[in-house]
Amino acid sequence: DKLQYLYSQCEAYNASRIFPCFDQPDLKAIYQLTASYPKNWLISTNAPVEVQYPNAAEVLKGDDKVDDYAACKFEVTPRFSTYLFAVCAGPYKRIDCKTPYKNIPTSLWSRGSLFKYLEEQADELFEISNNAIEFFEGYFGVEYPFKKTDHIFCPEFNAGAMENVCCITYNDTLLWR
Repeated sequence: DKLQYLYSQCEAYNASRIFPCFDQPDLKAIYQLTASYPKNWLISTNAPVEVQYPNAAEVLKGDDKVDDYAACKFEVTPRFSTYLFAVCAGPYKRIDCKTPYKNIPTSLWSRGSLFKYLEEQADELFEISNNAIEFFEGYFGVEYPFKKTDHIFCPEFNAGAMENVCCITYNDTLLWR
């Protein structure tokens, strides 16, 4: 689509390129992100949105060049390793699961030019996601500890996929065409 899409890839030790941290798996932290972005973009990170600001001026006080920008503040995350931090933003298209496992909000994202393929595969992808959460809850004997699951097919993603907390990223070549 020749549009800009952003994604992070903190694994294995790149989180320190985004924020100061001790970037090793045995040290964990909580995170809270506030972001501004063009109004026609979607944004995802490791937690649900806590507050949505239709106009970024509410957050970026003193900046008068934000008319075309929205902002949001995300909830504080549970404690996890820095390499699992993620943020994705861009003019993505999104599908929400109508029957999420245990009512855990689950969504699929792709760029507009691949959205028809995502729509064609959505039922199967949601079934796989729901079944995976149910399987791992049973296998480990622990309930899914997070408040959402976004599956984001990223253009030019530098790996096959990454199991970030709540914001799982995939190379969009993995969508069947």
